[in-house]
Amino acid sequence: MARIGDSSRRSLRLLGAAATMVGLLLSGCSGAGDPASSGPSAPTRTSGPLDEFFGSASDPPSGEEMAAQERQVQDAIVICMAAEGFEYRPYVPVPPDDSFFTDLNTRAFAEKYGYGIVNTPFDDQAMDPSADPNLPITDAMTPAELDAYTTALHGEMAVYDGGAADGGEPVLPDDTGCWGDALEQVHGIGPGSNEFDDLFERLGTMQEQAAQDPTVIEATQRWATCMSDAGHSGFADPDEPAEDIRRRSQEYFDAAYPDPAGPTGTDIDPAGSWTPPPPPADDPVLVALERDEISLALADFDCRARSGYRSAIDAAVLSLEERFVRDNRAELERFRDTIGPGGG
Repeated sequence: MARIGDSSRRSLRLLGAAATMVGLLLSGCSGAGDPASSGPSAPTRTSGPLDEFFGSASDPPSGEEMAAQERQVQDAIVICMAAEGFEYRPYVPVPPDDSFFTDLNTRAFAEKYGYGIVNTPFDDQAMDPSADPNLPITDAMTPAELDAYTTALHGEMAVYDGGAADGGEPVLPDDTGCWGDALEQVHGIGPGSNEFDDLFERLGTMQEQAAQDPTVIEATQRWATCMSDAGHSGFADPDEPAEDIRRRSQEYFDAAYPDPAGPTGTDIDPAGSWTPPPPPADDPVLVALERDEISLALADFDCRARSGYRSAIDAAVLSLEERFVRDNRAELERFRDTIGPGGG
């Protein structure tokens, strides 16, 4: 297993506050009330039986509410890091606009971002890493001090299951440091928590089950014909266009920034001194990929409506959610009582 080194962990620290406010919300919504991916390819139904346990996608927390939760997390990190012998300064970045989440499933989103893969809405909402008040503290540290600091903050290094060079997935350790402890304290579940893994694995199969519904199968065939008529042939499943863009995007970035871990599984940037620069905005390959993504997403959005796929998949998922709640109410209630609707 290849280890994720200091540079990656430092990036996690810089992006951690935004991930707390945005990532927890998105992962909760996509894993529960909306089993499909976010963006214009997702079902448009915004309420259902699971709202009782996960909150409603039609009423996400405001930016102010998310910032208030993040302030609690940051205050808990300060106390924890002090107990570890380190100074930590709380940092709450500017939260996303309230429209950020309500715009995800619209045609306007597809016109601007496509599926949100090459050009993501997170770019528009991104915080300035240089605004982190902890940078002066960490920049003055020796490599050994920085390693001790990041271990206290984030716990032991994650590892790649199967090796980074082979496309392995990062595996979080049991100890996720002060940040993980703070998330668990405020939200009830931290990044290392696995109490409800089985629940979310079962929820994650819902979209696949819905795709086997006869009405959905017929609508999928109509969707494929519509896509072909729009000049995008070769797709048999509505998940395929976004996956195609994701694969091509990954190939681009893999070629532009080869994995520093290499085939030997050595540390990624053990000195913590290298961060990949962003690709040039006018890179013709990236510009063409972004153009293709938007064209595909718009055709996909329109064809889902014209073929009846969107209404068919929504109806199928609704039926599955009703059955899931009947069969798993006790476990869902335990989740709700642990973390609360909406993530905190």
